[in-house]
Amino acid sequence: TATQFYERSFDIKFQILGPWHTDTVETFNRLAGICTRSQRQHQQASHMYQQVYELRVAIYGNTHPSVAIAAHMLANVHVCLGKWDDADQNYRLAKNIYSRMGLGPHHSVVEHLSKDIHEMMLLRLEV
Repeated sequence: TATQFYERSFDIKFQILGPWHTDTVETFNRLAGICTRSQRQHQQASHMYQQVYELRVAIYGNTHPSVAIAAHMLANVHVCLGKWDDADQNYRLAKNIYSRMGLGPHHSVVEHLSKDIHEMMLLRLEV
């Protein structure tokens, strides 16, 4: 399965490249995506995305687009878990990074983020 492939890939990269290498982090990020999308293991994905976020901050600094993407993905998982305040905090973080990069509201990544924020607000009203 895809999960087994990525787990094996992660193990190899972790051993050979180390935990701080961008390829290792990206493979771990993909494993978190599998937990979220196909396996619906949101709690596990939350922990994994948190680690991806922290590693990307350590590697790239806190204003890098990869950090914004990690914050956005973490926020999406928090929405699935009903952790509205955590989701909101991570969405705002991603939005601030994109803003500092000069991406306007019509940039595709900002539009996607705005759509996810709007969906979170609607879900929050339903609860």
